[in-house]
Amino acid sequence: MRLFDDFCTFLSFILSLRSTLVSDPSRINPLTHSIPPYPLTPRTKTKQVPSHQPNLLEDLYTSTDKVPQKLDAKDAKTLDIPKRNYLDDEALYRFDFNEDQMAVEKLREGISKFAADAITLKNVLREKIEKA
Repeated sequence: MRLFDDFCTFLSFILSLRSTLVSDPSRINPLTHSIPPYPLTPRTKTKQVPSHQPNLLEDLYTSTDKVPQKLDAKDAKTLDIPKRNYLDDEALYRFDFNEDQMAVEKLREGISKFAADAITLKNVLREKIEKA
């Protein structure tokens, strides 16, 4: 689990580098230092907003409504959830991981976006080096 947490932390760091590649710095959210969920494409400068998705993140960011607390650590400690330990049983970890379709899909999506961002970063760095 520690390796997975380290990977997620590293992946978050690399994906946050996307914000430095945005050609319009005014789009970067000053509170989160990240770009909005729909990036501008470098060539066309148009939003890639899927028509079926509402702009929930922007609504949440601009909202002043109170957010009720739904989760509480004290209540969670009283739940009867068995602790899983995968340190000595990789086969069990892989089986449980593959049983969770969302985990598999999100990991695949994260790796795919990481690879795409790595290529983008490489191209940006290549351009900057060639100009220097």
